[in-house]
Amino acid sequence: MKKSLVTTAVLILTAYLNGQTLLEYSIPRWFKNKPAAACITFDDNYPTQFSLALQELKARGIPATFFVCTNSGSYPINWDSVVSAYNTGYEIGSHTVTHPNLRNYVPGNLTAIEDELRNSRDSIRKHLPDEKCISIAWPYGEGGTSNAKDTVIRNIAKRYYVAGRNAGSNPNGYENYNWFTISDRFFHDRYLRVGANIMAPTTTTFNIKTWITNAINNRGWCNFLYHGIETGGSSSFITPVDSFRMQMDTLLTFASSLWITCFGNANRYHQESNTASLNILSEDTVKWVLQLTDAMEDSIFDLPVTLRIRKPAWAIDSIKQGNTLITHITETDTIQFDAVPDGGSIEIYKSLTSIAHPVTLSTGPVMTVSPNPLHQTSTITVTTDKSNAIRVELYDLTGIKIREIINSSAPQNPITIYFERQELKSGIYLLKLTNGSHTSTQRLIIQ
Repeated sequence: MKKSLVTTAVLILTAYLNGQTLLEYSIPRWFKNKPAAACITFDDNYPTQFSLALQELKARGIPATFFVCTNSGSYPINWDSVVSAYNTGYEIGSHTVTHPNLRNYVPGNLTAIEDELRNSRDSIRKHLPDEKCISIAWPYGEGGTSNAKDTVIRNIAKRYYVAGRNAGSNPNGYENYNWFTISDRFFHDRYLRVGANIMAPTTTTFNIKTWITNAINNRGWCNFLYHGIETGGSSSFITPVDSFRMQMDTLLTFASSLWITCFGNANRYHQESNTASLNILSEDTVKWVLQLTDAMEDSIFDLPVTLRIRKPAWAIDSIKQGNTLITHITETDTIQFDAVPDGGSIEIYKSLTSIAHPVTLSTGPVMTVSPNPLHQTSTITVTTDKSNAIRVELYDLTGIKIREIINSSAPQNPITIYFERQELKSGIYLLKLTNGSHTSTQRLIIQ
């Protein structure tokens, strides 16, 4: 039986400075350490989405994403309604320009696909200058499946979007959203075909509870796809407004266990958190200075992620990132707070009592990898104060061992290892260092 490095809850990582073990940390699967995420989404611009559903959402403080067609005779857009929704905090995503069957353009008219994807995004940005428009919902689901033509469509979509929602396929457990072994820069492809539950007149409160409970039990992601509310479109997809109210009230009964957010934010958080790492820049009697980085494009991926660090022996006075004070939660053995990857250094200030009684930190081996992310070759350096054997192993994110990099009973100090990617696909891996009784892990990103 293989022992996994990844528990069902979180992956524990360790940060070092000058041979001292300063902190252990984890980045939860979802924001605020919620067990699961849920997103409310709408397709096709139906007027009742804005006149009825939006009012119910506002009354309950529920975020949502409206996927709009920007110039379709069958799905006419009311820009005043769209702008008003955006100005009150709702995400506006693309549903193409004209709601076509995109597969009809493969392979003979790929330019038409690009026009649909690019022009819809540009039109939304023109009317909403602050909307990044990073998300798309696929008309008729075409573009969001494993169909060969859909793969062609997504290869074009990657130029414009980082998140895409299918027209069905239902939500999957969180583990099914670990797509980091896919040979695809920044792992976009699978994020462009996320499943959803299609809402219908027959959808019951029991259905809602079952889908949400499954998402929570799997630490998963539950997406709801609405079309017409009360009226609009096919009768097979119209949700009565009274049913919509009950469904939203049911959703809120799970709020303590759900991160209820817009579709683009769930997608961005997932990509940020799974490529982020925390490093220590300095430590003195006054504060720690930390650096949180990720492998994503900062102009798009600028959401805070939740960090959980093991509670130090000294009390924390305050936490800042840049000039912003960060609220933190103190639990029995953990400190939790939110910070933006690549958003500036994080300063954790010690209380005056702690400064008066400084703590002597334990020492341990240090493993550094440069460059990280790597393309072909990186150098792994291990420095230790122990005479024990050193073993460095490479694992995937499911905890399966891929290869042993070094196992030396009489290592030099420091020991330098040249690591080549060889057959490894792009993605995120774990380096495990064992030195005597000490074990630690570090993310390795291969691009």
